[in-house]
Amino acid sequence: GQITVSSVEGNHACESELSTGYTDIVRTTVTISGISGTKMTGEASGQQQESEIGTTGLSDGVEVTTYIFYTNGRTYVATYIETIPPAGALRDFNTMVYKTLRFSAT
Repeated sequence: GQITVSSVEGNHACESELSTGYTDIVRTTVTISGISGTKMTGEASGQQQESEIGTTGLSDGVEVTTYIFYTNGRTYVATYIETIPPAGALRDFNTMVYKTLRFSAT
């Protein structure tokens, strides 16, 4: 699988949501370190395209989990892309997000 964690200045929460190119999207409100955000899960669908450098986009059926938070003028996104279902990896990702993400007023 692939894990990414990023932050960007400004409110880009809507742009980080799973939408086009995903099916079976489930949206849940979560709170971490007193900050409410969104957890979204979905399956990639119809993303693969042929290009000059090979195939781009996720294969159909690939599970994606993303957490999105906006606080203190920044958008924070943590995403897990499960390309090959390893036992317990998604559980470990969820634990990592809940135990390591912290937001402060500075």
